[in-house]
Amino acid sequence: MRVLQLLAPSVWVAMLLSVSLTGCLVDRTGTATRDGGTAPPDAPMPRPDAAGRDAGETDGGTIDASRPDAAGLDAGRDAGTDAGVDGGVDGGPEPCDPSAYPICDGDTVVRCESGAEVRDPPCPLGCASGACRALDPSNVGTEIALDDGTADLDVGSGEYWVFVTHTGQVVRWVGETSTEIRPEGAEGLHAGSGIAWRPVGDLGVFAVRSLRVRDGGWLVGLGEDPLVILVEEEALVEGRVDVSVHPGTDEIEGLGPGGGAGADDRDDADG
Repeated sequence: MRVLQLLAPSVWVAMLLSVSLTGCLVDRTGTATRDGGTAPPDAPMPRPDAAGRDAGETDGGTIDASRPDAAGLDAGRDAGTDAGVDGGVDGGPEPCDPSAYPICDGDTVVRCESGAEVRDPPCPLGCASGACRALDPSNVGTEIALDDGTADLDVGSGEYWVFVTHTGQVVRWVGETSTEIRPEGAEGLHAGSGIAWRPVGDLGVFAVRSLRVRDGGWLVGLGEDPLVILVEEEALVEGRVDVSVHPGTDEIEGLGPGGGAGADDRDDADG
């Protein structure tokens, strides 16, 4: 006869619990991941930063995407700076004051006309006090300038150029043939010859750009006034410049500048 031994209920509960815990520790193949998938055995669990804080809150949404740098600082400051600088430059310089005095910028005179800046050509002798420098020859003043003449005179060998000081006439002689280069009586620049002339006090002043008297050539001054010739650029004298007194009546053999006839028993000398 068999005898069945009944175990107490507490013993069955302990056995079931032991079996259940042993299954949980041994079987890892059914472990779920956070995103609903199944992780392979021994695979590391995803870090919370990659999906939670970094992707959603910090990098993606809260801090980086909505920071003032991304939209407010860059867009606002750049737009204001660019608009101000570009607008002023592109719109052109401010108009100048027409009543302002001219100024010098290096050798250039800068002045204002109708609200716009005007730059003159560079001054050959430099700029000072808003004007081009100019030579002031002694005894001549400002009635005729050094650069008033435009002629490049070349007195050749065997030529006689006669400058009549009180009329402004210039005549070229070659042997017995004469050619009028500049007519008498026309003050200022004579366009045909490029020779300027003006009486200044008791002086007869001529102005040319350059002058050369070649060997064997003569430049002769005749008339009532002393002769002055202003030469802006080069003056080269290889021949003769003659302002002495000569006896005679014609322009070549006549009286030199300031000369006069001698005295006789009826008249006093003049000159």
